[in-house]
Amino acid sequence: MGKTVIYDSAKRWQMRNPEWRTLYYKPEIKDLQIAGDWAFEWGYFHTSHKESVNATPVELRGTFLRVLKRQRDGSWKFARVLLIESPI
Repeated sequence: MGKTVIYDSAKRWQMRNPEWRTLYYKPEIKDLQIAGDWAFEWGYFHTSHKESVNATPVELRGTFLRVLKRQRDGSWKFARVLLIESPI
């Protein structure tokens, strides 16, 4: 897909939803495995957002699996992220 496509898509979404705000995002990493230049982590998340200034906050909980790739400079970047919502 590429960075430009992702960035452009996010900008379009932001323009259509100018009042949408993330109030918090709290990941709880339960396991991290590193295999060479790849890392795999899973855990739970709790997040809250508002779709407009006067809207009631919406809370979500769930499980995540994230795959990271080590970059040439030694930093890590997400290669894949999977979020699965759970009932609150």
